[in-house]
Amino acid sequence: MSSEYTKNPRRSTDSALRKAFSVFFAFLLTLTLFLLTVVLVFRFRIISQDAFLSMIDEDYAKYTLEAIQEDAEYYVAPTGIDKSVLDGVFTTEEVLSDVRAHIASCLAGKEFEYVPNTKLADERLENNVRAFLEENNLEPEDGTIDELVTHFSSDIMEIYTHEATLPAMSLLTQVHRFSMKYTVVAIIALLALAVLFIVTCIKLHHYRHRGLRYVAYSFGGVGLMSLVIPGWLYFSKFYTGLNLQPHYFYHFVVTMVVRLLTSIMMAGVIWIGLTIILAVIVSIRRKMLMNPER
Repeated sequence: MSSEYTKNPRRSTDSALRKAFSVFFAFLLTLTLFLLTVVLVFRFRIISQDAFLSMIDEDYAKYTLEAIQEDAEYYVAPTGIDKSVLDGVFTTEEVLSDVRAHIASCLAGKEFEYVPNTKLADERLENNVRAFLEENNLEPEDGTIDELVTHFSSDIMEIYTHEATLPAMSLLTQVHRFSMKYTVVAIIALLALAVLFIVTCIKLHHYRHRGLRYVAYSFGGVGLMSLVIPGWLYFSKFYTGLNLQPHYFYHFVVTMVVRLLTSIMMAGVIWIGLTIILAVIVSIRRKMLMNPER
């Protein structure tokens, strides 16, 4: 059996130094690829417009509707009008549509241009109020019934608009724009570093498969980090203890954190798969060098 390993012996000190540098750059590659994974997940699974809007789900709309209903009932209480006039005025479908439309407008840089269309809700509320006044033979002390109904309905619609257009959305929009801009820079920089470390690991060795072995170690390290760290955070459920109000905002943040952690874990599975593929390639390459006649 001929072997290039016996033809080119290296001194033990040279071999140890080469190994030390390989381990060092493999470690740097592991950290770089893990950071790249986190940034990529954040960019495409959290802050892209489609991903961001998908986190505004039916539960979010339900919690928003509860907040609207609670604020509206607080407004109605001292008026002498029964809170039952609010029944059926707003729907989760309309809330979901208005919130998503407002967010899309904000992400497009038009946060002050979108106003929810409350025409149907306004009509339902006015009909309910008129029916209540007629049933109870009530007359306003000042002004006409039309003026009372219009004023009452207008105030309720303002409550709806305030909640449905996310009061904190201007801040979220600024964070979104900053993230969209600088995640691209981070991705490019991390990719460049990763390529540099991969090439360095390979160039440190005469035989490419030896350098690729350290790259495989890095891929495996990224896979483990992407599974263990987010997995521990996910199963610890630390995010359920966040003290955030109102409830719909709490739901949004928890949904975002869960998606971030689970997406990184899914990326970890991909890294493990790439590790296995690269390990097989290294093994095949090694056997080819060990048995050149085959």
